[in-house]
Amino acid sequence: MLRNRCAQAVALSVGLLLVGAWPLPLSPTLDRRGQNALPAEAVLEERGSFRRERSDETPATIRIVSYNVHLGKRLERVLELFRTHPELSRADVIALQEVVRERQLSHARLLAERLGFDYVYLPGKRKGGREIGLALLSRYPLLDVERIVLPQQRRPNDLPRVALGATIELGAVRLRIYNLHVQALVPVELKVKQVEAALERALRHPTPCRLLLGDLNTLTRGDRRALDRRLREAGFIPALPESPWTYRRFFIRMTLDAIYVQNLQVLNAGVAHDAVASDHRPVWADVSLLTCAQPDEPEQRAGSLPSAHSSPFDLPPPLPLR
Repeated sequence: MLRNRCAQAVALSVGLLLVGAWPLPLSPTLDRRGQNALPAEAVLEERGSFRRERSDETPATIRIVSYNVHLGKRLERVLELFRTHPELSRADVIALQEVVRERQLSHARLLAERLGFDYVYLPGKRKGGREIGLALLSRYPLLDVERIVLPQQRRPNDLPRVALGATIELGAVRLRIYNLHVQALVPVELKVKQVEAALERALRHPTPCRLLLGDLNTLTRGDRRALDRRLREAGFIPALPESPWTYRRFFIRMTLDAIYVQNLQVLNAGVAHDAVASDHRPVWADVSLLTCAQPDEPEQRAGSLPSAHSSPFDLPPPLPLR
């Protein structure tokens, strides 16, 4: 048994080295409630509307895609995939992780503008002169944008890791979506807590049809089982129960990315293994809207970006979260 544990430890260490992630110091910045404190200058939400087609009709199905774009190192290739790939070009809603915003360039805005989508971006990490965060792109309006600070380990003065929630208005139907990027080299208990932080908000939201998706960083089978168990307990089921690999680096393959749904019927789902613009592969799912009821109360519509510049970046300033 000791030999097996040693072998597993060595294999995990090699895998994490290839992932390119390193442990953070175990000294998180906490507020009085034990949650990660937020630097005031970190609240820099960015959003905009570039939809070319606008309709009040409710589609029967929509396609959801989740993709870790690996810091946009091959951003033009990412754009090409969403324009021409047989599966990705049909995306209605795109959840992205590891999205970069620099002083002169917002990757989320560039993709949304080129593809003709609405978008919202939230930073969750600062590295050098750029920020790394989450983005949602949608062919439909994004409402009630929500920023969720996750329990975490982080370096002093870094931005806190967050989850990004929003409601997608699809004519008479609304979906609630939560985009996550769970930390990699932390105990599985902390990974579960990060997912639970998003679950708590999701289960309190009045919109009954929900998705939770993203890079869950389930590096081991134990990670995957623990997070899957917790999500199923909350009423979410995986779009891909067989858990195909979504990450590849050299000879290492892992199942790190997932889409979970609640009160939605998954008609089809898959991993675009031939879509190579990152060390991850895009995960997609087609969901039916026929079983979704209207919410009882209307939600506030997200505004578009104003023209004035007031953020540290040469971009229009973010609107306050609602």
